[in-house]
Amino acid sequence: MAWVRSQPFLDERVNSHYGVVVGNVITFAHAGLELRIGSGSARTISSPVLRFAATPPTTSEGLAERGWSALVGASARFVARNELLSHRAGEGAPDLVRESWVGRYLAGVTWAASWGSVAFALVQDSREFQGQRLPHRFGSLTVHLAAF
Repeated sequence: MAWVRSQPFLDERVNSHYGVVVGNVITFAHAGLELRIGSGSARTISSPVLRFAATPPTTSEGLAERGWSALVGASARFVARNELLSHRAGEGAPDLVRESWVGRYLAGVTWAASWGSVAFALVQDSREFQGQRLPHRFGSLTVHLAAF
């Protein structure tokens, strides 16, 4: 189960995100901020990679006005449970010790029009367990088709 909330913070260019994810494999609470510049509806779309839930883009204006936006963001999550890291990595391997606090940093762009939106972000998470040699890095492409 996931409960997430996104809302403008200070003004329309800054969004706050917070929530909890509770499951039989992973459980965590998260909070973060994103700064967005741009035009049209894309200026107010919240980033899906900071929401930690598979939800449609949230915007205060709807997708009526075509435009673009660029964003940077950061969040922190407190991980209470991660069963993916609780088992031995292999025969004779030491147990993995998870980090309780994990950070996420991102930069991205969004295009929005009346038909929907396309968002791309480059994301880096801090190390999720002790001894992890490299932080987790990935790209996220989200395509949303609005209901007609």
